[in-house]
Amino acid sequence: MKPLLLLVSIFVFCSPCFSMSPPADSNSAGFLPEKNKWEVGLGFNLGYASTRGLIIELNPSLQYFVMDNLSLGGFIHYYRESNLSFISAGPSGTLFIYRDGPLAVVLNQRVRFREYIEPKDLNGAKTVSLTSLAADWKIGGGLSSRGPALRLGVGYRVSLDDKALTHNGDKKEEWIFPSFGIAYYL
Repeated sequence: MKPLLLLVSIFVFCSPCFSMSPPADSNSAGFLPEKNKWEVGLGFNLGYASTRGLIIELNPSLQYFVMDNLSLGGFIHYYRESNLSFISAGPSGTLFIYRDGPLAVVLNQRVRFREYIEPKDLNGAKTVSLTSLAADWKIGGGLSSRGPALRLGVGYRVSLDDKALTHNGDKKEEWIFPSFGIAYYL
């Protein structure tokens, strides 16, 4: 299952033909995810994870549109709960599958490389893939494509090194719903 997930992710992010967005309307207050622009994100997961219950996570990211509708970049992530904490970082990419006015449907892929802070001897997953399908809603901004957007979606997280995702279980994959985020387009 994991090799298939990775192959599908690579195929989707390397194929510009998946962009089904209508042409950008210069009079629209919607998204203009164009080449040579930046996306600054603040990922915020407040939802229910199938392995841990209620979760709250923050992770800032910075991505650059390498082509229309496709941004690539990286992120950093800090997580803490009562007896577990780690920091992770890695590459990320967002593909705009569909956009119309202030709404867009995006596919986001991240690969996390974790370093455990507490406990240091945890034999948990150090490499994790997180794939999310979400809807973006552009907030304000008048006729400009710049400004914030609210992101709401569902995520699927899987261990890539065949180890448990959590310190108190043996699950190697989980669903996250809902997943919230904020993106700022420059």
